[in-house]
Amino acid sequence: MKHELCIAALLALIPLNCAVAENETPAGPKVKLSTSSVQFGEVSPCKAHERTLTVTNTGDAELIVNAVKSTCPCTKVEIDEEHVPPGESATLRISLHLADYHSDKVQGRVFLCANTPDPCCTPIEVKGDIIPEYVLEPPRVDFGRVKRGKTVTATCILRRNGSHPVELRTIKATNDIQVSWRSLIPEDTHTENAEAQETPPDAYRVDIQFTAPLDANILNAQFEVETNIKRRPKQVIPVKARLVGVECTMTPKVIVFDDAKPGDTVKGIEIAGEYDLEIVKAECTIEGVEPALSELETRKRYRIDLRLTDRVSSGDVIGKLLLSVKEGPLEENREVGIFGNIDS
Repeated sequence: MKHELCIAALLALIPLNCAVAENETPAGPKVKLSTSSVQFGEVSPCKAHERTLTVTNTGDAELIVNAVKSTCPCTKVEIDEEHVPPGESATLRISLHLADYHSDKVQGRVFLCANTPDPCCTPIEVKGDIIPEYVLEPPRVDFGRVKRGKTVTATCILRRNGSHPVELRTIKATNDIQVSWRSLIPEDTHTENAEAQETPPDAYRVDIQFTAPLDANILNAQFEVETNIKRRPKQVIPVKARLVGVECTMTPKVIVFDDAKPGDTVKGIEIAGEYDLEIVKAECTIEGVEPALSELETRKRYRIDLRLTDRVSSGDVIGKLLLSVKEGPLEENREVGIFGNIDS
C-alpha cells in the first residue's frame, strides 16, 4: 500500500514539473514590443508625425540597446532608455520627416538592435501614405485609337491638394505632342488687392494636342510639369495612342472560284466602311482578269467582281486583287488573294 502511494505521489509531481519547465523564462534579456507594425495612415508632408511603442525586457538580465536603425531616410528613430532592467520598459519614438522625401508612400522597417540572443535585431514595420501637395488629373493621357492624319486634344487639371500654394512653373514635352497651359482663377479671387493677385491660383489647365502622323502605329510620348514644391518638384505624365489607318472590312478575305469560263463574271468581294470611303484603284495580277467595281452605298459600300475576258488562260490561276482605298486624307493599299480554275 505504501509502495502504491509513493508511485501516485511521483506521478502527481510530473505535470507540475513539466509546467514549470514550459513557463520558464529563457536566460538573458528578451525584447517584447507593444506592436511590431506601425501604421501612420494618410499623412501630410508639411507636418511632422510621430508614433510611440513600448519596448519591454521580459528576460532575466539587463537589456542593452546598441542601435536603432531605419531603412527609410524619412524615418527618425529614438529610444529614451538604452539600458532596460528585467521587467522594465523603454519608449521607442518613430517620427516621419517628409520635406525632402520624394515618394508618395512610406514603406520600410525599423530595427532595434540589442544584446539579445538570436535575433539580435528586432524588426518593426513602418507604413504610411503621403497626401500629395498637388494632383494632376488624369495622371496619364491615353487617346485610344486615333486615325492617322487626325488631330486630337486632351485636358489635364493640376490642382492644389493641401494648404501649401502650388505654382506651375514650366512644362516640357516630347516633340510629337504640343502642350499649353493656363491658370484657373476662381471668380471670387479677382480682386484689386495686390497681395492676393500675387498668390498662386488653386488650379491650372493643361491642354495636350497630337496630330497622328501617316507613317506610325503608336504614340509613346510624355510631358513633364515643374512646380514650386520642393519635395516633388517635377511629375512626368505619359501620353499614349494607337494609330489606325483606313478602317474598312473586306468580305471574303480570299476569292475562290472553280470551273469558270471566259466571259463569266466571278463573285468577288464587298468593301464597307463607316466614313468617307473611296476605291481609288482596283487591279488584278492575273492576265485576262479585270475587276468590275460597283458602288452599293454612296462612299460607304462597294462590290468588286472579277470579269474573265478571252485573254485569260485555262487551268489553275493564282494571283492578287490590288486595291488602293481612300478614307478622307488617308490612302492605303490592300491585297486580296485569288485562287481559281478556268475551263478551256
